[in-house]
Amino acid sequence: MSKKIVLVSNGPVPTSQYKKIEGGGMRAFGLAQGLLAHGHDVTVAIRDTYPQLEKAENGIKLINWAPGRHLHEIIKSFDVVIISYSTGGIASAVADQISDDKLFILDCYVPIYIEVSARASEDKHTELKNYFRDITHFNRTLQRGDYFLYANNNQKHFYNGVLSSHGIINPVTYPQKRLLEVPFGISSEAGIVNKSVYEKIGVQKNDFIFLWFGGLYPWFDIKDLLVAIRDINELNKKVKLVIVGGKNPYNSNPDFLRQYEKAKEFSETNHLEKKVIFFVDWVDYEDRISWYRGADAIITLNSPGDENEYSWRTRLMDFIWGGAAVLTNGGDPLSEELIKNNAAIRVDSVNPLNFKDELIKLTGDNKARINSVRNNLTDLRVKYIWENVVLELSNIIASNEANPYRIFKESYSDILNSKNPGRKKSIVGRLFFKIREVGLKTTTKIVLRKMLNK
Repeated sequence: MSKKIVLVSNGPVPTSQYKKIEGGGMRAFGLAQGLLAHGHDVTVAIRDTYPQLEKAENGIKLINWAPGRHLHEIIKSFDVVIISYSTGGIASAVADQISDDKLFILDCYVPIYIEVSARASEDKHTELKNYFRDITHFNRTLQRGDYFLYANNNQKHFYNGVLSSHGIINPVTYPQKRLLEVPFGISSEAGIVNKSVYEKIGVQKNDFIFLWFGGLYPWFDIKDLLVAIRDINELNKKVKLVIVGGKNPYNSNPDFLRQYEKAKEFSETNHLEKKVIFFVDWVDYEDRISWYRGADAIITLNSPGDENEYSWRTRLMDFIWGGAAVLTNGGDPLSEELIKNNAAIRVDSVNPLNFKDELIKLTGDNKARINSVRNNLTDLRVKYIWENVVLELSNIIASNEANPYRIFKESYSDILNSKNPGRKKSIVGRLFFKIREVGLKTTTKIVLRKMLNK
């Protein structure tokens, strides 16, 4: 059964009007493409910061939303609302406004609790303050969700823990399947290649091109690559590194700019810029295929840690779509899947000498290994086409089953409304509890300090 679906996006989606797109807009539009292919009536609502002139794109309706009552009125006119829970105050506002009869689907493919914590901010105090402000929105939004979209098995385990801690998985809801695997997907349509993009920046036709495509975010590590390219170029002047979109125009956070600035500084200090290392600004969405296909190999290097293990790299999915040979140090679920299927090449970025030797091997005349990797992407491309990725989600939306949240709320309203009465203690009760917990002396100090602060 076809349903009216709205996907709420903070940023623009790929249209003839907006050509520079980041991951959130790509994700919203990709989900819309997949659901449209299954016969649903799909609209993408884009924040009014990006005024939308076109009314539709490839059958997907496009509208603008503004915070407050305008967004509330939009939500009322759809059967299903899909939004990323990591949009913070916007998502929690929707959670507060949406009626119980609407299906509320939360896109959780970005494990925001981990991502924010992995930013390696130099201003930890401000970052922590912002984090505690934002998690109240994340948590509130999750409480209202009917279904939750995750990207890989690691994320499934992660969100089982998150949802359990919020009481969403409980003795009553345990049999229900509310976590749905919906990774980032790819379009079934091939792009149009412009073979001259590299020549326009000064790279020659017979150069061996390593490409870094996308932001230099805190959880990526490019320093070994920069050193290796410098050293390899001394042996082979044809080896070049092109960094496209290293600085995200949609994110001015200094923690996201720091690695880009360091890469620029390295390039300038070593007299490599525009000779060996080339920096290109964020390119139009439709042009990215030309950069993928024109490179000999694309490199993505991850920093080890939880962020990497729980991630689902947007750029890596796009490289699959582009049929590119990828070099990666892995550790993230998608890279490991590619490596397992001989559809990517593992490089060691922990040991700079081994890393350099691996790159030197690839720059030789024999490109058989790179061509083999490209050929092995074929089966994976079919697996991750948006229409296939959203199949289970589409079926659930089309079913006439009532919303899990509403059913639970109606059946157990007495328990939900009580909100654990045991937590509401009198002042005397709280004092006795504190004395048992930390002792009379410490409790007295705490009480006196609070009185003096007042």
